[in-house]
Amino acid sequence: MRIKIFFSIIIFKLCIINFSQANDIKDFQVEGISIRDSALNFFSQKELEEKKKKGAIYSSDDYYSATFGNKIFFKTYDYVQLHLKKNDSKYTIYSVGGQKDYGQNRIEDCYKEQNEALTEIRKFFKSAKVVRENPIPWSHDKRSMVKSTYISLKSGDEIALQCYDHPVEIGMNDNLTIAIDDKEFVKWLYKN
Repeated sequence: MRIKIFFSIIIFKLCIINFSQANDIKDFQVEGISIRDSALNFFSQKELEEKKKKGAIYSSDDYYSATFGNKIFFKTYDYVQLHLKKNDSKYTIYSVGGQKDYGQNRIEDCYKEQNEALTEIRKFFKSAKVVRENPIPWSHDKRSMVKSTYISLKSGDEIALQCYDHPVEIGMNDNLTIAIDDKEFVKWLYKN
């Protein structure tokens, strides 16, 4: 049985992880959830179907997002977002991300943890391509800014580290999102 490495900022800070024990991206988890797992292992079919009704956030509706907050098993993140295929009866997870809220006017805390997470990930995926972007306006509200780092793996899978800087007047907290994306979802995402 593979050793699961919990993909969380807290673990990055509290202990040195032996990344050599992980075999691939599936070994990384957000709140115990990995890509290619069935979402039914964590959420009810009813919950997932309700999320499907509201989760078509892209121009193509092949995938939908399902965002959950305040689940009893969440230890590190305030929210977890999954991306699932619209017509998949197995509810296979193609992307799993965790969001950690900092409050307002705390973007520097986010940038610090984004850099720490990148440093730890690079220890494991030494040959991964890393693309760091300068902050750009967020697509959902141009008053907010998002600073992204993408780690593209040889397998085609990807890890995204994003800090969202929201102005006080829109009432949203600055936050860090760490997402683990399956190569199939990555290809689809770049097309849409």
